[in-house]
Amino acid sequence: MTYSVDEKTTRRPIAGRAVVLVPMTPADVPEFYRMATQSDSAPYWYGELYGDTAPTYDDFQIEYPAHYFDASAPRKGRCFFIAVGTRRIGTVAYNEIDERDGSTELDIIIACDTDTGRGYGPDALETLTGFLFDCMSVRRCFIVPIASNLRAIRAYEKAGFRRVKKFSEGGRKYTYYQRTNPAADAPPRTTEETP
Repeated sequence: MTYSVDEKTTRRPIAGRAVVLVPMTPADVPEFYRMATQSDSAPYWYGELYGDTAPTYDDFQIEYPAHYFDASAPRKGRCFFIAVGTRRIGTVAYNEIDERDGSTELDIIIACDTDTGRGYGPDALETLTGFLFDCMSVRRCFIVPIASNLRAIRAYEKAGFRRVKKFSEGGRKYTYYQRTNPAADAPPRTTEETP
């Protein structure tokens, strides 16, 4: 199913099996910043595993400009809260869609360790990739975790992502995972007329 994508498309919640992806608004940036820099997942985004310090709030806003929150440029990227019932348990986002090959990189945070291992991460990723494949004509979603983040890697594999390669950069080891749109590589359908 393909939908026309407009500002309204990326303003609606997207329901998964157990989670709902709720589009963030500009007022949500402080909560997103806290989840990225001060939650149980922060070391997987910034800090000790990466040898980096967390960005300042101003730098974070440069990394995630307004279009991630106001739906003004849906092909440039969008952020969503992962909600279970009335609780916001994390975030998931897609970044700018590469128009040459129809690919986009995803980011995910499950903020509290007590919400991990419950299937919420894979559900959020499956829900977002389904949306991107069906509504945004994306051909390939990828995610690049640090190789030591085994818990996240298991979640990506449960969500249908497959390891493509391992590589090192800046003295750190990473693993490149991708999930492809099955409809993107399917042969064109033919219609036969019945006599």
